[in-house]
This record gives sequence, C-alpha cells and structure tokens, in this order.
Amino acid sequence: MKLKNRATLQGIVSIIPPQQDAVSCSFLLQLLRVACMVNAGALCKTDLERRIGMQLDTVSLTDLLIPAYGNDTLYDTDVVQHILDHYLHV
Repeated sequence: MKLKNRATLQGIVSIIPPQQDAVSCSFLLQLLRVACMVNAGALCKTDLERRIGMQLDTVSLTDLLIPAYGNDTLYDTDVVQHILDHYLHV
C-alpha cells in the first residue's frame, strides 16, 4: 500500500507546473507531509522543499510543523532546515 501511495504522490508532484504560485504553499506542505509519511524519494522531497522555500513568506509557523515519521523526535526539523535553505537561496 505504501508503495502505491508513494508512486501516486510522486506522480502528482511531477505534474505540478514549475511556476512559483502554480499551487498554494499549504497544498505543497500537505504533499510534503505525505511524502515524509510514505518515505518518498529524495528527489520528490527536495522538489517540494524547493517549491515551499520559494513561497515561504506565505506560511505560518504551525504550517511548518511536519511530524517526524520513524524518528524519536516529534517534528522533522531537517525538512524545515532544507526549506529555509531553499528560501535563503532564492
């Protein structure tokens, strides 16, 4: 089931137009949450992190609270760090 969900998610991410405001940042964050949950590939996560970083000024702090799946921590701080890195490089 996870494999099917992962493939579906990666398909959705691949068809999102590359423009900055093609989809809302909250939608991208939901996709990133699912990507973390199903352990999507690094390219899929990186693409979502980059897209979110381009729109980071539109999100609130609570939007960035992405649960850490499979870790001992409550939230995935690495993902937030990657988003911030992309934001700073824009």
